[in-house]
Amino acid sequence: MPTLISRLMQTLLVLLTTPLFAQSLDSSTKNGTSPDNSSRDVLGQDNLVAWCIVPFDASKRTPAERAEMLVDLGIRRCAYDWRAEHVPSFEQEILEYRKHGIEFFAFWGGHPEAYRLFEKYDLHPQIWMMPPNPREGTQEEKLQQAAEKMVSAAKETQRLGCKLSLYNHGGWAGEPENLVGICRELRSRGFDHVGITYNLHHGHEHIHDWRESFELMQPYLHCLNLNGMNDGANPKILELSKGEHEKAMIRVVLESGYQGPIGILDHRSELDAKESLSENIQGLQWIRQELKEPGSGGARPKTPLPPATDGMLPNESSSPSTSAIFPGEPEYRQPPVTVECRATLNSASGYNIMVSSDTKRSANHWELFSMAKTGTLTAYLPGKRPDHVRSQTVVTDGKPHTFSMVYEPARVRLFVDGKQVADQSVAPSPGRGIDGQFGIGRLVQ
Repeated sequence: MPTLISRLMQTLLVLLTTPLFAQSLDSSTKNGTSPDNSSRDVLGQDNLVAWCIVPFDASKRTPAERAEMLVDLGIRRCAYDWRAEHVPSFEQEILEYRKHGIEFFAFWGGHPEAYRLFEKYDLHPQIWMMPPNPREGTQEEKLQQAAEKMVSAAKETQRLGCKLSLYNHGGWAGEPENLVGICRELRSRGFDHVGITYNLHHGHEHIHDWRESFELMQPYLHCLNLNGMNDGANPKILELSKGEHEKAMIRVVLESGYQGPIGILDHRSELDAKESLSENIQGLQWIRQELKEPGSGGARPKTPLPPATDGMLPNESSSPSTSAIFPGEPEYRQPPVTVECRATLNSASGYNIMVSSDTKRSANHWELFSMAKTGTLTAYLPGKRPDHVRSQTVVTDGKPHTFSMVYEPARVRLFVDGKQVADQSVAPSPGRGIDGQFGIGRLVQ
């Protein structure tokens, strides 16, 4: 540890004098709808569904605040994702959506309390569930096993009058042909309400056979959730229009005549959900225009944090110490790790990233930053539960401070000027470590 601390101190004593911002209807018809006409319907604002906006919202909105946000954005449908902490507020969420004219479009994973409330309020949202991943047997046997394990959910959702959507989340059960196979098996048993909700952010393996995959799934699709798409899921979550492939993939969808709902994501814990959704709305509008007439959309929407060049942000070559990338090291990503840096943070209008290791898609990623709006010192570790360590200490006061994080295998502590401001027990969360670089004053990606 003394060697690591010494190496970190040599590179991390950086003065940051300016804020640094990190960034349902089944359809099987091919009616020849042109991209021009289809885009006005399918990609229109009234067809969008907000997804991953509850536990992933950096601002941790209440049900009332979330409903108001959706109204402000002009989104009238929400797919509700949750964690255990949100169960007590299920009913309030339903009431706020009703009050603001928002459709409770879908519900993640199923829950007895939610089912009770759906009956009470005569709601019939789609229920999105991940199918199991059988490990043994022939392909036909695996399909039978997966379908059998979904029968209970199929019966319950059928009783409630809700569609059951098989949700792709990687693995065998996330493959289009297997999703379709499970659907067919369940429908053969009388569960005609079973279909598919497909997520591009869990489908990077099918970028280059997307046309075939989409055609296979289209008769069963309940919803299609969009995402910016680069090869290798680099990064996994990316706002629309910023990737290499999503425009071509969306063109396939429009040319197919698909008329079902379209979901747009937050799913970025470091961002305010309104900011993330706004970026995707803007990016989708650009794609929509470009598909009507190439070049008519103008410049691509700006990215909050452009990629680095030669270890520095563009146009910052005169002050390289403000933001830079360095080679990553095994010692930086495996606890115990002690990080300390000196910084002056002048604004809470955005996220001030001080130190980060690896990209966000790595389970070994960690970052030390100040939270947007509140300006409080925070750490994010996606490979841990909980994935945020939060303090109540505002550090964006324009004064120099020494910030420290002591990251142990089961505990993370934060310090400001030697005073402990947060102490959080953590446990491992499933995920894959992906070795990357080391960032000062910025994220790695």
